[in-house]
Amino acid sequence: MALIAPLQERSVDPYSNRRFSSVLNRITRIASGGRDVILFPNQSFRLTFLNYKEVEVSNGICIKDDVLIHITEDFNLDFSDNDYYVDDSDAMSTVGTYFIVLSYIYARKLPAPVAQIQIIRDTGSPGPDPVYALGLYYKQEGIHTSSVYIFLGSVTVEWNAGESRNEVTAVNYNTPEVRPVASGDWIVLDGGEL
Repeated sequence: MALIAPLQERSVDPYSNRRFSSVLNRITRIASGGRDVILFPNQSFRLTFLNYKEVEVSNGICIKDDVLIHITEDFNLDFSDNDYYVDDSDAMSTVGTYFIVLSYIYARKLPAPVAQIQIIRDTGSPGPDPVYALGLYYKQEGIHTSSVYIFLGSVTVEWNAGESRNEVTAVNYNTPEVRPVASGDWIVLDGGEL
C-alpha cells in the first residue's frame, strides 16, 4: 500500500492549483521568525490513542520551510503499515519509543510536494532522545541545514505476551523542546476600524 497523505492546503506551492507569488511564503516569517513551527499548539496535531496499532493525529496548522501547511482532516496513523515508516524495517518490530513527525521539503517542482505524517523509530541512542533521532534526518540547502521533519509527538511500543505482539501503549508529548511551537513571538494586529 502506498503512503497516503492527509487532505491539506499549502500556501504557496508555485505549481499547485492555487498559485500566488513566493513573496507570500516570506510573509509567513512574520509569524514563524524563520523557524519551522506548529501554530495553535493546543489544538493542532493532537494525538489520540485509538487501539493497539493506531493513533489519530488531529488536523492542524504549521509553517515548514516558510510554507503555511494546513492539514484539514484528522488522520489515522497505522503503526502496523510499513509505508508510514521513514526507515525500511518491519513495522512495530521492536519495543521502544516511536516518533510521529510531519515531513515536508519545499521545492519548486511538478508535482508539488505534499506534507506527510510519518514514523521514526528510536535510533538506539541512550534513552529516548528525539533530538538525536530527528537530527539524523536533515536536508542540505546551500549553507543552511535544517530538519526535514516537525516533531508532533511520540508513542511507547511495548510487548504484549498475552497477544504475542508489539502494541502502542501510550501517547506522549514528553519533549516540548523538540515540538517547535510558536509562542511569545506573535505580532498581534488590531483588525478594528481606523
